[in-house]
Amino acid sequence: MCKSAADYEDDAVAGAEDMESPEQTLVNITDKIDSPSGGSQQNHVHPAASNEPSIAVQTELELEYKNRHTFIGTASLHDFLDTLETSSLGSTSKLAVMKAFTILASNEQRLYRRNSINPEGWDLVTRITPDVSDFDCVTMARVLLGSISLQLFVDSIPFDINSETPILATVEAFKNASHMDAEQARCGESKARTFRSWLLRQDRAVE
Repeated sequence: MCKSAADYEDDAVAGAEDMESPEQTLVNITDKIDSPSGGSQQNHVHPAASNEPSIAVQTELELEYKNRHTFIGTASLHDFLDTLETSSLGSTSKLAVMKAFTILASNEQRLYRRNSINPEGWDLVTRITPDVSDFDCVTMARVLLGSISLQLFVDSIPFDINSETPILATVEAFKNASHMDAEQARCGESKARTFRSWLLRQDRAVE
């Protein structure tokens, strides 16, 4: 049966009504993309996950800064850890602690000697050498880093029966000794300090 012109016109109108508008097509495409099962899926990174690396880096940088600025005398915790001999199991030995402390004390003394404005009296100062092999009681008392003796530092570290200790224990001992050294520097007048001040005033008066 042949269609009349009116029939073709009605079919065209119906087809136009069934077609999606451009706006509706865009909405459908967007829905497919966002839906879990339709279209190509996009990988969405959780904001917290993307921040994890940067937080870890920042935390490490802050820890490094703190280690570099925690001091006993002229030596930092960073210097101590760099000098300390350790095992792969995260521990160290009493001998390694004594050697590291002595090396730092030797460096400090050399720094003072090199920058001294008065050579008088240095011949009476007991030299601290980094290659000490006999850590007797006299050496333990005479090796000083800041105001902290080697004996005091070693006594603050818990060693086991094999003279081993976790590295973390030496870090805590260094922090405590740093606090003690700072307190000693801030403490009030002592007899020795009073005498030194008096002696310097006498020297200035003579000049």
